[in-house]
Amino acid sequence: MDRPITRSRRGSITHAALIALLFLSGVALALLFERKTDASSVDAIQPSDRPDAEAALGFANVKAIDGQVVPLLTKGVPAIVMISSEICEWCKQTLDDLQTMAAGRPLPRLKLLTLEGAAEGVSMVKRAKLTGLQLIGPIDGPTTVSLTFRFQGTPTFFAVDQHGRVARVFTGYQTRDVLTRLYNVMIGDAEVP
Repeated sequence: MDRPITRSRRGSITHAALIALLFLSGVALALLFERKTDASSVDAIQPSDRPDAEAALGFANVKAIDGQVVPLLTKGVPAIVMISSEICEWCKQTLDDLQTMAAGRPLPRLKLLTLEGAAEGVSMVKRAKLTGLQLIGPIDGPTTVSLTFRFQGTPTFFAVDQHGRVARVFTGYQTRDVLTRLYNVMIGDAEVP
C-alpha cells in the first residue's frame, strides 16, 4: 500500500521563520545603510551642521592625473565632486550635457573623480570636449572598493561649500534643472546649488 507524501508542519514553520528572519534582517540592514548614507537629507541641515566632505566621502586625498597625491578639495573654494566610472553610460551622457551647457567655457570647480583612476577619465573628458576641470581618482584599490560600495551608483554629485562641508548630494542622472544648478557652481557663478 502506497503512503501519501505529507509535508511536516515543523518544516513549514522553519521556512516561515526563515523568511521572516530574512525580511527583518533586510529591513534592519536598510535602516543601517539609510543612517550611514543619509547625505541626501543634507538639504534640511543648517550649514554649520553639515558633514565635511572627508567624512561623507571617506577620504581627504586623491590621486591627480600626474600620479601625485593631492587634497580632494581646494581650501576656501566650493566644488562639485562628480563620482564617475568609465563604464557608466549616464556619466558620459552627463558630460555631454555639460558640454552643451558650457559651450567651450571651462569648468574650474568640477572635480571628476573616476573610480578606475584619474587617467581613465581623460577619454570621457576629451570626448565631451570639456576643459578646466580637475581629473582625479582614488589613491589605491581599497579606496576604490570603499567608494564602489559606499555609494548607490554613478554618477554621484557632491556639492561642497567653501568650508569643505557637503551642501547637497545628488545620485544618478540629473534633470536639466538640477544639472544647471550644479553647472553654475562648476563655472563659479554660484556657491552651492
